[in-house]
Amino acid sequence: MSTARYTRVVLLQLPASSFDALIFDCDGTLVDSMPLHHRAWRAALEEHGARFDFDWELFVSRAGKGLHETVVELNEQFDHSLDPARVVAAQHGYYARWLPQVRGIDAVVSLARRHVGTHPMAVASGGERQTVLATLDVIGVRDWFAHVVCRNDVTHGKPHPESFLRCARLLGVAPSRCVVFEDAATGIDAAIAAGMAWVAVDGSGRCGQAP
Repeated sequence: MSTARYTRVVLLQLPASSFDALIFDCDGTLVDSMPLHHRAWRAALEEHGARFDFDWELFVSRAGKGLHETVVELNEQFDHSLDPARVVAAQHGYYARWLPQVRGIDAVVSLARRHVGTHPMAVASGGERQTVLATLDVIGVRDWFAHVVCRNDVTHGKPHPESFLRCARLLGVAPSRCVVFEDAATGIDAAIAAGMAWVAVDGSGRCGQAP
């Protein structure tokens, strides 16, 4: 699938209320890495003998979930017995090999840059720490964020609000004073469950207030 779905985002509509902290998803929000993740998944699954087509729609339906969890769910859905550890290791390997190709999503990176030093910021990702940190390093923004919360750091992944609530706690800011930037429906659901304002990074211009 073309990366245009992400790179066409040129304007983000912020919620009307003021906020004290910003929390960003990584893949598909700060970084145009979703097509690369998809490519790495397809290569890893093919390598391990998957007999189903891991197409874009199926991939996006797993957005925000942990890698191990994704393989477990695919096994259940397609009656497979893929080894989660082996498939995830292969996915990591392919992604790391192709990682230098990724770029930041300009509108989101520019917005984050404007708030460096004025508002505390964090990243809340469903990815694994090593991969997320390497991705942020490639686009040169890792130092902008006081905290990076990954799937390894929480018990429950998105759409559970745990990762966003952990970010708020680490930043010392009440959830209602945080605004979340997310490209996936599961992430937006997690922000709403956390009682945070949110901005959809999907080209729709949608945003919402904290409940």
